[in-house]
Amino acid sequence: MKARIKITGTQKLKAALLDDAQAKAIRKVVKDAVTDVQEDAQRKAGETYTKVDRKGKRYSTGATKQGIGFKLENNGLTGIVGMPMEYNPYTEYGTRLMAAEPVLGPAFNNSKDKFMADIKRLMK
Repeated sequence: MKARIKITGTQKLKAALLDDAQAKAIRKVVKDAVTDVQEDAQRKAGETYTKVDRKGKRYSTGATKQGIGFKLENNGLTGIVGMPMEYNPYTEYGTRLMAAEPVLGPAFNNSKDKFMADIKRLMK
């Protein structure tokens, strides 16, 4: 199970793509949004995820930070930011034995208002 957040276009948005210039602008907004989410999540992961060695000293492996990536689908109208490590759902949402240390959720929440404002501006 992989933790990921998906930003997708709406039917109204697809109907509004009447010319190439507008479609190109929307693809740029989507790409910028997923890049922002990825970078914010990587920053947060660098601050959050550490391991503890045998002496109790905490250190970061960098695996979570380096694993956060994005891809574009649907001709650039869908952006997906994800964390591929098998343990990421546990770190993102927590377990009964471990508190959550989310990175994707906060990164998405930090970027969504700007994304929506940019899309609304293009739709006018």
